Amino acid sequence: MTLTSPVIGRNHVRVFGKGSQPMLFAHGFCCDQNPWRYPTPAFKNDYKIVLFDSVGAGHCPHLSEADKTIGLVKEYLSTAA
Repeated sequence: MTLTSPVIGRNHVRVFGKGSQPMLFAHGFCCDQNPWRYPTPAFKNDYKIVLFDSVGAGHCPHLSEADKTIGLVKEYLSTAA
């Protein structure tokens, strides 16, 4: 499989596995795809595994949107207090 979208590099997308049906593993806040290294081996023979890093996490270098979001949250919290 050839992956060429800019998102692939930006979000450190990794695709592997022998199956044809995709299984997407998405991490939570303040994390990256690293914890998925434990459960993915159990699925790689039956599924096409898709891992990625969200903006501002792991190997994803583009923090501009994350910075913007954090700024908006700070602004909201300061006015809500």
